[in-house]
Amino acid sequence: MTHGVNTTNSFESIGTILGDLREKVIESRHIDVSSLPTKEELDRQTAINAQKALSRQKQEFYSEQSLWPADTPVSFNFSDWKPDLQENSKVAREAGKKAYLLAKRLAIGEKFNVVFVGAPGVGKTSLALATLCELKKAGKGTVFVSTAELAGLYQQKREYPDILKRLAKVEDAMKHSDVLLLDDLGTEGFSTFNDFGVRTDMQQLIYRISNARFDFKSNRVRGITLTTTNNSQDQLKKMYDPKIISRLVPANKEQRVVFNGFKDVRGV
Repeated sequence: MTHGVNTTNSFESIGTILGDLREKVIESRHIDVSSLPTKEELDRQTAINAQKALSRQKQEFYSEQSLWPADTPVSFNFSDWKPDLQENSKVAREAGKKAYLLAKRLAIGEKFNVVFVGAPGVGKTSLALATLCELKKAGKGTVFVSTAELAGLYQQKREYPDILKRLAKVEDAMKHSDVLLLDDLGTEGFSTFNDFGVRTDMQQLIYRISNARFDFKSNRVRGITLTTTNNSQDQLKKMYDPKIISRLVPANKEQRVVFNGFKDVRGV
């Protein structure tokens, strides 16, 4: 008759060995046992780390849904800002400083929207990208959406059914990312004489985005939205429902970086 191994005794022996080893390590390294975390604390920290890892994965997914002009990702840092390219370098320097200070406030946990307003080619997207970069370095999930590229997808969705899946992912990212940069809001509109408008499906999308990124209970933003636009507040309200614009584009002067009197420096 063959007798099996007594696994209970084996486990007890392993437990004893590990216990002895633990005591030796504690003694040799002069560890204060009272300062060691409890099992409950270790479990809690493990759960927190797992949640953070899941959140990072989600934010990376959102970032991958960015819609860049001509499908070409670009980046910009505050150190790249060159005020001397403008005739009034002092005003340009102040615009860069204002954007930088707003970025720092957002990076440490404040929540509010920022709009960059001015003519084409004056540096709105550059400073908005620098702000986005600063917030990404602070650990926030970011997504960049060119409204012109977004409108282009809507124009093609009937021809190419797969675009609907792409749009669904983009919308999810726009709703839930920590930081959304809406670039060139208003260029997706059309104008006839003094009338402005945006196609209905785009209107509906931006309406859903504005609702998702606003906390109606506390009457404050849920996610940070950075917007660049060539249009005035009144023009945007002609293109979109005024409620949409009020939720996305701040009227507060402290949250507006204005490029009045700046010249086009694209060099093309």
